[in-house]
Amino acid sequence: MGCFVGILPSFISYEVLFQLSPFVVHFLYYFVMESTTYRTIGKYCTGTRVVTTDGSRPSTSQLLRRTIIRTVPIECLSFIYDQSGHHDILSDTRAITTRSTR
Repeated sequence: MGCFVGILPSFISYEVLFQLSPFVVHFLYYFVMESTTYRTIGKYCTGTRVVTTDGSRPSTSQLLRRTIIRTVPIECLSFIYDQSGHHDILSDTRAITTRSTR
């Protein structure tokens, strides 16, 4: 860690940086994968991809919204009442099947 001394602003500690790192990795994984391939590893396995509600490719801003909403800790509870999560509803996107998963 000695080589990083002085790089971080004084109000950010290494502990805070360490605690935020899972959120950064989570954000980068979903945003980079979905903005470049419209899929994540899980979507490759299930044969699905992300599209807009009209079936076209989602814009970068829609994918950014989708990714930010996913980081909300209670987002997983949105599936209790609807098959689409908040990340789909609020970003006007859906995951569709692109091949048979048999």
